[in-house]
Amino acid sequence: MLNPNALPRIFQKEARRVARPLIYEREAGFRPYIKFPHEMVSGIESPLPPIFGFVQTSVKKNPLVEVSLVSPEPAGSEDNATILASWTYGLGKAVAFTSDTGSRWTKAWTGWSGYDKVFSQAVRWSMRPVGDQAKFTVATDLDGGQVRVFVTALDKNDEFLNFLDLSGAVIGPEMKSQDIKLEQTAPGRYIGTFPAQETGSYHVMLSPGGGKAPLLVGVNVPYSQEFRDREADEALLASLAALEPKGGKPGFVIKDAAGVGNVEELLKVNTFRHDLPKATSRQEVWHLVLLAAACVFFGDVFVRRVALDFAPVARLARRWRDRLTGRETPPPPPEFISRLRSRKAEVGEKLEHRPSTPPCSTSNWRPCRARRRWRRAGRAWPPRRRRKKATPAGC
Repeated sequence: MLNPNALPRIFQKEARRVARPLIYEREAGFRPYIKFPHEMVSGIESPLPPIFGFVQTSVKKNPLVEVSLVSPEPAGSEDNATILASWTYGLGKAVAFTSDTGSRWTKAWTGWSGYDKVFSQAVRWSMRPVGDQAKFTVATDLDGGQVRVFVTALDKNDEFLNFLDLSGAVIGPEMKSQDIKLEQTAPGRYIGTFPAQETGSYHVMLSPGGGKAPLLVGVNVPYSQEFRDREADEALLASLAALEPKGGKPGFVIKDAAGVGNVEELLKVNTFRHDLPKATSRQEVWHLVLLAAACVFFGDVFVRRVALDFAPVARLARRWRDRLTGRETPPPPPEFISRLRSRKAEVGEKLEHRPSTPPCSTSNWRPCRARRRWRRAGRAWPPRRRRKKATPAGC
């Protein structure tokens, strides 16, 4: 206790607890109910016969305590209304029944069909198992903050016990309980895991089934390996120092005969050797060269086969430049100039491909005179010839 002013409040609390009656009785009676389906109350159906009183007790703050029967009265104090409870401590078992066996508070239980069954199952559960000839081997392994539990089950003939329902609980260093379930991975072999992040001891209790003694095992999680005080392996150091490198001399082990505190003697030793050849290493680069050649080949094919037009990129760059510098973008040139140029190019191409007219000579003077005469008259050359009408056959 760190605050002395809390002493009066603690004294009053303990005084009220001592002054409170430890026996609760009621003439009308009340019916207890099953809170946990324990092995002692297996096969017992609700509702149970009424009881008329019991001794008020406090449940031990331990996750191994299992409360099977609870009284509904007094209301609001379930922690002090335990009727039947049990727990496992070490290799032993304990059972607590807070009422009597029929003389005063449980008169209605003596004629009940489940009277003998409740007490016989409670006695049988608390006794050491009889006739259990099974062999169980439990092993644990700690790796990466996880504890694996291995169980090997054999019968009296050293045959594997299969299809067992192995389960249990683990109590950590903080006294908190966590369930563990084992699964069968091979004939007679069961494996289960649970986290173990905190440093300390973990107590594992496994239940192999009804009529068999529980399996208890402990796991200790030590501190980190960096806190261990390890001694130097002088034999290994001497063997490493005796190795003779290529082109150099073997080394030696620095021994501090005067103790660790003699720092000046240790500083006199030159720990850096300059008589060793320079270390060289080789690394294959053929894959890098192959990658570069593939990239060059792809670029060559791309340039030859694909026509790239960078005019839109240039226009976009100029637009962004004008936007960043605050300039006004000049208006695009009128389109009719480009149309005129394209039309001129088309006409020039047609003129180049037009067949030339043969010049006039002495051999064709008559067609030339006729052509000049037709042109003077403003008519097109050559003249159109009239098509003769086809004469019908048989005329």
